[in-house]
Amino acid sequence: MLKELSFLVGNPYFTSINKIKRYVGRGNEINMPPMFLRKRVHGARDIYSFLKVGKNCARDLTNSLKIIGRDWSNFSMVLDFGCGCARVLRHLKEHSKYCHFFGTDIDPETIFWCRNNIDYADFFKCNSLPPLKYPQETFDLLYGVSVFTHLNEEYQFLWLDELRRIAKKKAVLLMTVQGSLIPEIGNHCGSDLTPEEISILRSRQIFSRKPKLTDFFAAYESYRHTYHTKDYIYKKWSEYFKIVEYITRGLNNHHDVVVLEKK
Repeated sequence: MLKELSFLVGNPYFTSINKIKRYVGRGNEINMPPMFLRKRVHGARDIYSFLKVGKNCARDLTNSLKIIGRDWSNFSMVLDFGCGCARVLRHLKEHSKYCHFFGTDIDPETIFWCRNNIDYADFFKCNSLPPLKYPQETFDLLYGVSVFTHLNEEYQFLWLDELRRIAKKKAVLLMTVQGSLIPEIGNHCGSDLTPEEISILRSRQIFSRKPKLTDFFAAYESYRHTYHTKDYIYKKWSEYFKIVEYITRGLNNHHDVVVLEKK
């Protein structure tokens, strides 16, 4: 693993192998996913950004729990909804002493990789539509990083209902959306949305479109780039869960974190 990371010494962030060891931390005990899976899940092939963003996301999920006065030790059954190749979960190993982790994803190759490389979690391939295999009221913590950012509105409601089914009473959910990427003023939002699309977004409070894809997700008609406004989240998602907190740019200074609780 460290031999694979040795090229990072040339990165201005790192000046020695020891710094690489400290940066990767406990993640250096886990094999690295192959390049094609990193690209599919993360959007880039390089190891450095895969590790950096994953570690930041794990940190920010922890911080989101702290905001509501909780930590990982308060939970025993935890679901990574849309786990990919464990970009985030690889950095949560220290919490497995009290959390039983589960991961689910529509991608069979990422699930196969996780099953063969992550020994402190159970993994299950799901379909693009519910149900999941888990019984009713299984989990007391569920998190989803960049899942609802890729669902159309119909699928969004179906999955919110399914997450409600498998969540225990008073369970906490941490789900991310692209709300703060929508400017209050201006004609763009840090993306490639056109002024016309932004106008639709501001009118409907949600906008999704199918991106041009040639990879694994191209086969999924439901796969979208989706934007929600904060008002939309409070209006629509509150039909499924109590909205405890809305943390602007709470995940990697990019996505907003919606903290939910099962009623």
